[in-house]
Amino acid sequence: MSFEGYLRRKHEMEENNTGFDEETKRKIFSNANGRCEYCGVKLVFDNHVEGLVGAWDPHHVIPKKDGGDNSVGNGAALCLDCHKNVHASKATTLAFAKILSEKRKGKKG
Repeated sequence: MSFEGYLRRKHEMEENNTGFDEETKRKIFSNANGRCEYCGVKLVFDNHVEGLVGAWDPHHVIPKKDGGDNSVGNGAALCLDCHKNVHASKATTLAFAKILSEKRKGKKG
């Protein structure tokens, strides 16, 4: 998917109210300690604009189309580059879900 396609899809999701609400976004951001859960870069909560330092998006670990929901547990904080890369293919989406699951298990133990 091109970046333009990604932005178009993101806008459609927001218009259809299928994204995370503000409170859930804050919890996802907090749970990630304000860092991208893939690459670790520092994020800025109110920054969702491509090209600005710290820009990020909440990511559905299990995609909505595959039965995922808008819960905090199904959310991950990702910088825009990582979010785009995770959505590059079904394989990368699944690989990221596995990596994130292992990271979260490590935090609990």
